Amino acid sequence: KLPGSKGPGVKDNAYTNIMVVWLLEKAMEVIDSLSSDALKRLKEKIGFEIKETKKWQEIRRKLNVVMTEDGIISQFDGYMKLKELNWDHYREKYGNIHRMDRILKAKGDSPDAYKVAKQADTLMTYYVLSPDDVSGILTRLGYPAMDPVDVMKKNYAYYEQRTSHGSTLSKVVHAIISSYMDNADTAWQWFVEAMESDIYDTQGGTTPEGIHCGVMAGTLDVITRYFVGIDFSKPVPQFTPNLPRHWKRLVMVVHHRKVRYHIDLSQDKIKLTVRGAAKMRQPVKVNGRSIMLSGGKTRTIGIRN
Repeated sequence: KLPGSKGPGVKDNAYTNIMVVWLLEKAMEVIDSLSSDALKRLKEKIGFEIKETKKWQEIRRKLNVVMTEDGIISQFDGYMKLKELNWDHYREKYGNIHRMDRILKAKGDSPDAYKVAKQADTLMTYYVLSPDDVSGILTRLGYPAMDPVDVMKKNYAYYEQRTSHGSTLSKVVHAIISSYMDNADTAWQWFVEAMESDIYDTQGGTTPEGIHCGVMAGTLDVITRYFVGIDFSKPVPQFTPNLPRHWKRLVMVVHHRKVRYHIDLSQDKIKLTVRGAAKMRQPVKVNGRSIMLSGGKTRTIGIRN
């Protein structure tokens, strides 16, 4: 509950509203791609009417995201009016401040009064969408065009200082976002901290209650999306490897849309083999370079300039 608010909850959470815009835009793309027969079947099955999309468009255009003049996306409406927390004081006094919410409540205070997050909130947007996608949505909502990566970096720098990472998944989110900043050391450190969550019970007593399956999957996501650099969100699968400097080799198999990608990655090259049909041809991009893969045949591509 925000200070002075009559009820619980917040207004215009940035992550929620940006993702709703993305969802409605994707829904419109799907509707536009359907034939008249498909739309007729959809109407018969779920009662869908094409006129409903007019309301979708209105919602998409009018959703509110609060943003400062220097490009900081406000976590929600009213967030910037909250008090700053003396993080150094609490780190010095308690050491582990992952559960800052509990620390403040034990003092008779409330985390609701401060710019403090238990885990990644606004930055979650950059975990599920690329900087280009986020900035594109913000522009369509009426904000001036800004450099997508620059906006992401500003928001990372702002919110990382105000997040206690009381959730193990928060570290996975920050590891993925670090990949956009060409900061391998930072991404590696977040990855290691996420890996250590259950091994060392870094949350202070939560592991005996049950291991964190979400963060386990998240660390695999870091390996796939950052270390191997796989991006299936584009029309053509893309590979932009960032293998940790002390890893000599990484081998894995990924199945996507009935195609199996056999990946053998080292520091200077990547070997790709696709399987699914003997005569299949699958276009991919490796570090921006267009490559055509043939079913069952291995291609070796250099990844160092």
